[in-house]
Amino acid sequence: MSYSTINFNQIFSALQQLQIENNTLRESIQELQSTAPIINHPNVDPYAIEPKVSLPEKFDGTRAQLRGFINQVLLIIRLQPQHYSNDFRQVGLIGTLLTGQAQAWFSPLVETFSLLLNDFHAFLTEFEATFGETDRRRAALNKLYSMQQGSRSTSPTHMNSANSLVTSNGTSKLFVTYSVRGSKVILNIFS
Repeated sequence: MSYSTINFNQIFSALQQLQIENNTLRESIQELQSTAPIINHPNVDPYAIEPKVSLPEKFDGTRAQLRGFINQVLLIIRLQPQHYSNDFRQVGLIGTLLTGQAQAWFSPLVETFSLLLNDFHAFLTEFEATFGETDRRRAALNKLYSMQQGSRSTSPTHMNSANSLVTSNGTSKLFVTYSVRGSKVILNIFS
């Protein structure tokens, strides 16, 4: 045997070994990709059947409906974590539920392959900035003041729920206390 024959046999043997390793790695990657949604949600039983849920009505950009719409979408995502296993699917769910002005805002994101489509939290931030209350503090205070109707005071249980509406406001906090004197509710608002 000559030097070139030995060298060729060694190269051929090494090539066969690399092909075997390559095929093993490809199989491992496919297995990991098929279980990726389960890995993203460690508390999900992979054998559990996700409940069927009704989708909310389409959102048209009305500010007063934004909070309820987002809460419904977040609930759907939590109830069906395998189906909405990544940011793109979560943003896609919202995108399919938009109409009117909201759909007109969303369409350029799809057409330009915006990075927001792959970052659910950044998308929600932009979505809320566009369609949410521009002055959440003022809106919360208006809700509190509107709760007192004529000579009838708002009940303390309503005040507790109003308190939770205004205690968190992005970077600033509001603290609301109340006291009941006769038929009047006295609000103390601290920022």
